[in-house]
Amino acid sequence: MKGWEDHHEPGWPQIDKLAHCGARIQGPLLRILMATVIATGWNESVPIQLNYGGVVFKALQLIRRQ
Repeated sequence: MKGWEDHHEPGWPQIDKLAHCGARIQGPLLRILMATVIATGWNESVPIQLNYGGVVFKALQLIRRQ
């Protein structure tokens, strides 16, 4: 696996899904899909409500268009 220092060329994003829920993962919570291009520092975030594949895929498509 490559580390941060190994990505000097644009085009290699790091994609993470974050849950903002405090100490519990119960009830309504906010999730964010975040993409960062390590070489340039560019990042884009999209809020998602559900953790289903189709929702995550649509969020990835939205990030790609931005």
